[in-house]
Amino acid sequence: MRKLLLILLFSLSGMTMFAQKGVNGIGINLDWYYNGNARSQNFGLDIKYQYNITNHGRIETFVSYTLLSSFKASKYEDKETDFIIGINYHQFLNKVTSTRPYILVGAAYGHVLSLENYWYESPDLSHDSYPYYGNPGVNHYDKINNDAPIFRVGVGIDHRISQSLSFQAELAGTVVVNFSGTPKKAFFAPQLKIGIAYNF
Repeated sequence: MRKLLLILLFSLSGMTMFAQKGVNGIGINLDWYYNGNARSQNFGLDIKYQYNITNHGRIETFVSYTLLSSFKASKYEDKETDFIIGINYHQFLNKVTSTRPYILVGAAYGHVLSLENYWYESPDLSHDSYPYYGNPGVNHYDKINNDAPIFRVGVGIDHRISQSLSFQAELAGTVVVNFSGTPKKAFFAPQLKIGIAYNF
């Protein structure tokens, strides 16, 4: 009986280890967000590092890269490549257990390369009347580089799969402030992240 209790205590301590103060974690996310401003869907990959500063608080740093972007509306088709680096804070809402919901806040810096496609149909377009000139009926791509601060607020859940692996999911609202564009503006983009982390 005594040995059984010792084994049970050891198992419980190992299973909750990853959520305690001083524990590190590395992992990946698959993320999706919708840019309502440009009517585009973006799918990306995150690489993240996590560190529990307390039993209820965790810092996360990450880099993100867009794998696939789509924007199709009327005669236009745009493609984007995003590279984002940022930091998040996770505040857990309960004690150290196998499943822990949390609130997140974060900030990031993003660099966006956009390929904007213009399709010309009118034979009346000329070099003098339109800045993006060319032969009518031909696609024209313009490269546009934008740098923007990004702010995130949302909720997440951390669920232990095993002693060292956890499943994590987040739903957040993202505000992107486009200082490089014309005109300068901010837009809101809902974002979903699903991933795993290895804790040590």
